[in-house]
Amino acid sequence: MFKNKSADGRNNLCGKKIAELRRAQSPYMSQRMLADRLQLMGLDVDKNAVQRMECG
Repeated sequence: MFKNKSADGRNNLCGKKIAELRRAQSPYMSQRMLADRLQLMGLDVDKNAVQRMECG
């Protein structure tokens, strides 16, 4: 049976990249700050959703 996972066994393919990009910002961007920016762009995302994305 086919399993939709990345090479490292994670189900979430983009969470690791989201965390990398968020931490690479200068000054450091918290999960709450990212959620606030996404809300300003019209996406209904809160801090907990960002955490769930990053954790897989």
